[in-house]
Amino acid sequence: EREREREEGGKRRQLSTGSIVSMEGRRTVMVEDGDEVLCVATSRFREKAFACATERGQLFVFDLRENNTKASLKCVLSSNEAATSACFHPKDENLAFVSVGMTVREVDLRKLAAEGKAKLGGEDEVGRVMCRTEEEVGQCAVSTSGGHLACVDDSGTVTVIDLDRQRKGGKAGGSQAVKRLVRDGHQNTICSSVCFRPRQPWDVVSGGLDCAVVLWDFNKARAKLRLTSQSDDPRTSETQVFNPPMVHALAVPNTKSLANHVACARGDASV
Repeated sequence: EREREREEGGKRRQLSTGSIVSMEGRRTVMVEDGDEVLCVATSRFREKAFACATERGQLFVFDLRENNTKASLKCVLSSNEAATSACFHPKDENLAFVSVGMTVREVDLRKLAAEGKAKLGGEDEVGRVMCRTEEEVGQCAVSTSGGHLACVDDSGTVTVIDLDRQRKGGKAGGSQAVKRLVRDGHQNTICSSVCFRPRQPWDVVSGGLDCAVVLWDFNKARAKLRLTSQSDDPRTSETQVFNPPMVHALAVPNTKSLANHVACARGDASV
């Protein structure tokens, strides 16, 4: 046991220097300069690659086929705001979306590969602003068809963008391509998570720190169903103070048998 502890301690020391280490079939990569990783995302096209969004507003793309210590692609999206979320386009292997501060950017990975490390500023060729929000974006997600982008922010607003319309014209956040879902949703609280329903083209699900999950019809901009977990016990109407069941993450399965289900990760240690 002591030998195993020494061996694991040596591996941890190796990790602290920024190397890639294989630990019993697992592989660990470290971003540069000890930056804090806030999100990871995988792509259906890039089986051996994944992306990381970080506290210092950076996006790293790692290719596990390359046995080196550095990310294959890197871009700095902001010098003073965190990159809180990232996701890949389900139909285009070269597109990724990253939320930074009160914006969501579309990043073309081909241009990053051609230019190397890139500094994004304004609506340049590398990172185009697809959405602007009132508060900091917590998460962004793309529909399975690749036609719509959704994001949620700290004001409780769910924003859904028609990507084709947004690319064709209009400023981000100010065209008919953008729909904001507020009524009967997460009012005066942080909206923490969002996901699309794969088999329902107009459905998006959101979760917030109000302990509620809301099913939206974003085509009609209305809430179809609102479920709250704050008062699960019918014997009491008191608010749970310690570890309340705030919604921190959502997932919808892409299988027909579970099409009407959603997994909800809550702050009271339950799913």
